[in-house]
Order: sequence, then structure tokens, then C-alpha cells
Amino acid sequence: MTLTGVGAVGKTRLALQVAAEVVGEYHGGVWFIDLAPLRDGAFVPTAIASVLAVSEEPSRPLVDTLADVLGDRSLLLILDSCEHLVAACGDLADRLLRACPGLRILASSREALHIGGETTWRVPSLPLPAQSPISPEQIQDCGAVQLFVERAVAVQPGFHLGEHNAAAVVDICRRLDGIPLAIELAAAARPSCPPSRSPLGWLTGSPCWRLAAARDRPASRPCGPPSSGVMTCLLQTSGACSSGWLYSPAARLSKQPKRYARATRSTSRRSSIC
Repeated sequence: MTLTGVGAVGKTRLALQVAAEVVGEYHGGVWFIDLAPLRDGAFVPTAIASVLAVSEEPSRPLVDTLADVLGDRSLLLILDSCEHLVAACGDLADRLLRACPGLRILASSREALHIGGETTWRVPSLPLPAQSPISPEQIQDCGAVQLFVERAVAVQPGFHLGEHNAAAVVDICRRLDGIPLAIELAAAARPSCPPSRSPLGWLTGSPCWRLAAARDRPASRPCGPPSSGVMTCLLQTSGACSSGWLYSPAARLSKQPKRYARATRSTSRRSSIC
């Protein structure tokens, strides 16, 4: 399955949520590969092999080695940010799925991978308020507004939605097309905006505005914040799932599969846990 949608709409978050809910179904674990840092599709197999700790064999395609190691294991691979490497990701996914009957792949991309048997689901933006007139009571249950208020309160506890700011909040959410990450950035910056300034003027040049403006950029160009490297999501597959243990991604698949329960971008800080 491929989760599609504009940049920053929440595809990665949804993929991780799905992984957390189905982790018990995969005895080989759930593995998360962030492809955003890659610029060459030829390195997609290398990125996956690095996460799975699979060594490349001389004079043999790495894809074949991956297929042999995965074999019949019941395992879920999450390929995140495929949009700038669609052809490479599609080819690799197709080859692995044909060779590994127990493998399932959940991809996130701004466009489909276009392979046989693929199911696509477009991740929608958050619901936006109806047109005017606007009152706090009319918009307080709207998803985009709720997210804005929650994040604004986290930054400035005294912030509240009222007659004095309801129209401005709605305008912001509409201008950002209900994109969750853009709304979060806007909410974090809005409380510091001087009251004398236009409620929308401060958005120009801000990170959330640049993010929203770039959401329809060609898929061949990578989007999103820079990544420090391949992120690994290793989820526990036993009854200990609720304990929240975090393990190093260094465990090889050739060993007895470990069981994991949490995702992180900083696994190196706990690499001694195994």
C-alpha cells in the first residue's frame, strides 16, 4: 500500500501509527526506512540493507541478497518519502514482494509507485471551517482549528480561541490548506506576533509559509526538513510491546529476531541497548 498526498500532510505520522497498530502481526518486526536524504535511486537497496544490517556480497546484486535474507519472514517494511525515487522504489518493492511471500510494504509518497497489486490511499488535509460568518462556537470542532489551538496553547498557555481571534485563526488554517505541519509551525509562531501586525502578514517568509508554498513542488525534487540519516523504526512484536523498550538497529536479521516497540530518529544515543 502507498500513502499519497501533498508534502507535510501527515503521511509519515500515519505510517507510524499503522505500524504501531499492526506490529503484533509481524514476527519479523516492522522496519522504517527514511529515504528523504537519498538523491540517487541506486542507493535505495543500500539504505534498506543498512537498516536491516544486511551485508553486501561480492559480485551479487544487493537486491538478491536482501531477498534471500528476508526469505519467508513475516515482516513489514515502511518506505518513507519515495516521491523523488519513485522508479527505484517501485522496482525494488516489486522485486522483493515477488521473492518474499511474507513481506509487506507500506510506502509514503506524493505519487503512487505504479507496481502491480499496489493499493493507494490519499491522506487528506485537516478539515477546514465553513465560510463566514465565523464564531468560536462554529469552528471549535474543526480539525485544523483544534490543532492550531492545541499547539498555540502549548507555546503560550494563556492563548484561547475567542471572538477577537477566530477569524484570524480560520484565515491562517485556510491559507495553509489544512496541512498539519504547516499549522503546527504557524501556531508556534503566532503567539509571538505583535497584535499590531496583520494576522496573515507575519506568515510571509515564515517556515510554515515556505512549507505550504512548496507543497505542490514537482515530486522529482525532495521535500521536507533535512534528515541526519536513515531513521529506523523497530517495533516490538510480542506481549512486551507496551513496555516501550528501544533497541539498537544493529541486530542482524540472520540472528533470532528481536522485538521492538518504539520509533526514534536518535537510536544512536541508545545503541548499547540490545
